[in-house]
Amino acid sequence: MALLQGRWWLSLCLFAGAASAAERPQWLPFMGDEESQAHAIHLAVLKQRPDGLLESASRYPRTSGAGWSVEQSERGWYEYLERLIDCETGLYVDTALSLLDRDHHPVARRDTSRDDQLQQIALTQQDVRSHRWPGNSEIWIACAAARNPAIGNDARPMMIEDEGRYGYDYRAIGDAPPPDGDGLFARLRAQYDAELARYSVPSQAPAGQPAAAFKGERWATASDETEAWDLAGLRHRGAGIVEASQRVAYDPRRPPDVPEDADVRIDYKIDCRNGLIVPVTKAYYAPGSERLLQRISTPVFDTLDSLSRQSQWGDAWTSWLGPQRPGPAAMLCTAAAARCNGGKPQAPAALFEIDPEALPPVGGAPLLLAARARWLAHRDGFVPACPIGVL
Repeated sequence: MALLQGRWWLSLCLFAGAASAAERPQWLPFMGDEESQAHAIHLAVLKQRPDGLLESASRYPRTSGAGWSVEQSERGWYEYLERLIDCETGLYVDTALSLLDRDHHPVARRDTSRDDQLQQIALTQQDVRSHRWPGNSEIWIACAAARNPAIGNDARPMMIEDEGRYGYDYRAIGDAPPPDGDGLFARLRAQYDAELARYSVPSQAPAGQPAAAFKGERWATASDETEAWDLAGLRHRGAGIVEASQRVAYDPRRPPDVPEDADVRIDYKIDCRNGLIVPVTKAYYAPGSERLLQRISTPVFDTLDSLSRQSQWGDAWTSWLGPQRPGPAAMLCTAAAARCNGGKPQAPAALFEIDPEALPPVGGAPLLLAARARWLAHRDGFVPACPIGVL
């Protein structure tokens, strides 16, 4: 906190004395009167910390004299909030509130209490679903500005849809499609990665020990589907990508040199961070055996058309809570994650909370880091963190 306070004082003094000489704006407006631009993020203090948190501060019009002396309140023109943000989750805490005069000189400052900070991040079951990240907010703009100081005040998450879900630009891919299903999955995943990079540096989950040997029934159906999925053959090489095969009863596009009674399986790749599921190849096996006869890529344009027409039914997914409804991606990702967690299945998203009683007794960074750790533990329930089915 001392470091942040020192940087805050220095940057404000530099702004007050040499604002006209600055080569880039010191403030990034995010709402309000365009002439006054009173609501603004202080670009000069944005700093990514080694622990992954972002130091940030914002300026607002003064709205209250509570907590200040009469003299301080009379001099105060702006309120100035210092905060720490976890840009991966959107959780944050205010660390201090200051008054600035009309020329941005500091007037007075007071630290934010742990109790106030706790109210900002303690998400119990009744309100955990109301947390939307990423979203159109001052917090997101601060994170995006830290990644790109030249960002404008019209910055918004480009791919965010209702319920915190991502929407992909299928049309852009259709203009120059990849040659096969693997390439299509890679292109879609690259879109998501590029969006994340606009505002966050995601935590890298350490690779655990390889999952234990599979136990249980090999084939399983998801939701009300009739086609079965090979749970014993799940593969996870890392980065949250699960590979799985689905057994299908009929293939209208069977190659002419494949026997009509051949067993057909469609191989999928799933991005367990967001529920993206893409068929990449079709495999044909000798009837009733594991002898591979032929493997071909899935039709890229058919897959693009199918993905673009999908509604929000099944596998609804948010980066914050993970799968919200049953479906193949939800079943496969949670099954893979459970194998990395010693067989322990994911707790339902409706039961996830950041219990204030489980957070440390000190405020600031320790409080915020503990809240992030609680979320990372929840994410471990749908994003596998160990090798599965690979040497």
